[in-house]
Amino acid sequence: GDGMGIGQITAARIESKSPDGVLNLDTMKTIGLAKTHSASNLVTDSAAGGTALATGIRTSNGRIGTDPDNRPLMSLMLLARDRGMGTGVAVTKALTDATPATFLVQAVSRTFDAEIAEKIIHSGVNVLLGGGSETFGAHPFTRKPRAGSLINTAVELGYLYIDQRDQLLALELGESQNVLGLFSTGNLSYDRERFPGEPSLAEMTKTAIDLLDAYPEGFFLMVEGSNIDTANHYNNTEQMLGDTMAFDQAVGVALDYARLRDDTLVIVTADHETGGLGITGGSPDGARVNHAWLSTDHTGTMVPVYAYGPGEEIFAGTQHLTDVSKKIAHLLGFDPFPVYVDEVVTAAQSPEHVVLVIVDGFDPRYFSFGLPHMEAFAQEGVWFKEARTIMPAATTAAMTSIITGSYPKTHGVPNNVYYDPVLNVRRESPRDVAVPNIG
Repeated sequence: GDGMGIGQITAARIESKSPDGVLNLDTMKTIGLAKTHSASNLVTDSAAGGTALATGIRTSNGRIGTDPDNRPLMSLMLLARDRGMGTGVAVTKALTDATPATFLVQAVSRTFDAEIAEKIIHSGVNVLLGGGSETFGAHPFTRKPRAGSLINTAVELGYLYIDQRDQLLALELGESQNVLGLFSTGNLSYDRERFPGEPSLAEMTKTAIDLLDAYPEGFFLMVEGSNIDTANHYNNTEQMLGDTMAFDQAVGVALDYARLRDDTLVIVTADHETGGLGITGGSPDGARVNHAWLSTDHTGTMVPVYAYGPGEEIFAGTQHLTDVSKKIAHLLGFDPFPVYVDEVVTAAQSPEHVVLVIVDGFDPRYFSFGLPHMEAFAQEGVWFKEARTIMPAATTAAMTSIITGSYPKTHGVPNNVYYDPVLNVRRESPRDVAVPNIG
């Protein structure tokens, strides 16, 4: 929930239920807190906050999927796409808005809407639901795609384009298909002011889940109640309440799906809090509620983290938004993570065959007696790895390092003494000290 803090959740609970009522959020028993500060400010914006959640890297405010040095990052969603999982976003602002953009693309600035829109269309993400059709080339009044628009490009790439709620609800489900749904020229309306053609966030969430459920490798879906933040910026309590409750309904849709299975994790958090909303008094039954806003901008307070499903327990406690991302990556088996775009091995770079040459007992100093081309081979980096606690490594330890990438704890040399055949001397390495091999 964009801009959603404890104050907004408390107010929505009182409004929709009672002070003792139970939101869908309240049924998620694993709860933690997340720090939100960015690399450039104690108070993050949605670009840096979204990047933290999407990539596991703390970046400067304003950046979309790039680190402070402008290196582009792979998001959880793009990594899921590359694994063959179904992927999607469902939001109530424009798809080019900061949070969805951080999961879909990389850009130097959140203000580069045209660039972000073009990259979204070419992202390969399967389900794209939100607003912002004008940025993608739709006419601002008729909402029909102009010639040469990004919407037409999306159709050429295999997307089904829809722009009305009834089209969304009439989609054929049960088979994988790419869908681009843009239901407003800009951001969607507040939930309490929705036009007939605008779907609710819960409806977009359910349709996205139904579409992505067809992918045998699983799916990764990011849902955002974006307009909670908009209402907070205006200290508009009525609309904040409406959109927070609408967001909770979307959470309920996700939980309904997850509770029928044992393989689905639902995580709910925010990129930051906005407005500093506090409950300052009221009647015990919640009929009268006094509240106050601290600001019309973001705040640096921690935000809640709710989790339900396999692995939920690791999200308890205090963490940073980047930790939430890293924990998701861990549960999905994304290793390494975070990942920079320039570190991703493409199909063109990936060899079909690998030959690993290992010479048992070899020392690079032997090249001094060999041929020149062997010297060049040595200079490319033929060095032995040391064992973790005792040096030098025996064959079993060295081979374990090569094959597994880990350090074995011992190599089995009696009394830690070995013979150097090149220098014709006996050498001794102290225990529990990592000493590089002579080679």
